[in-house]
Amino acid sequence: IAFNGVRFDAPAPVSNILGAYTLAPFDDAGGHINPHAGYHYHAATGLTTKIEQDDGHAPMIGYALDGYGIYANTDAE
Repeated sequence: IAFNGVRFDAPAPVSNILGAYTLAPFDDAGGHINPHAGYHYHAATGLTTKIEQDDGHAPMIGYALDGYGIYANTDAE
């Protein structure tokens, strides 16, 4: 879950989406609306809240449901 309360979902099942003609474009934040699941992210595009880490690690962008932190893909370098 991102710090703003929006869920991060798994990558979209592209073959299922294309096969059912249910393309839902992503917004700039990597999210979209699903009538059954509401608004959610499929990607971290850098537009959500980030908590910079003092040790040089990539910034924290949310929490997994088990309480572990979720971090951006890359650090500053």
